[in-house]
Amino acid sequence: MPPSPRGRHSCTANTDGGFGAPFSSWSNTNDDWKRENLKFVAGDFNADGRDDLGGLYGYSDGKVKMFTWTTRTDGKINGAAPGWTSATTTSWDINRGTVLRSAN
Repeated sequence: MPPSPRGRHSCTANTDGGFGAPFSSWSNTNDDWKRENLKFVAGDFNADGRDDLGGLYGYSDGKVKMFTWTTRTDGKINGAAPGWTSATTTSWDINRGTVLRSAN
């Protein structure tokens, strides 16, 4: 099994249409996130004009929780903000779910 992710990297856009060098935009200081338990979707979740990340995380006890990582003006990403949580350990199966994004 691959190691747990330690963070996210970003490349900001240049005015010429290219991209800058990748940089660490968010780091996980705890080793408690496993990539295989996450389903990501991009979107502007706080209506500030920048793309953010949303993610559903499936825990080993069967619960699922939604997290949002909003993007800052410097291109870095704020820490994971928890949102919706499944009501019970049997009410939602992360492996049977698909994250959809609006066509807007």
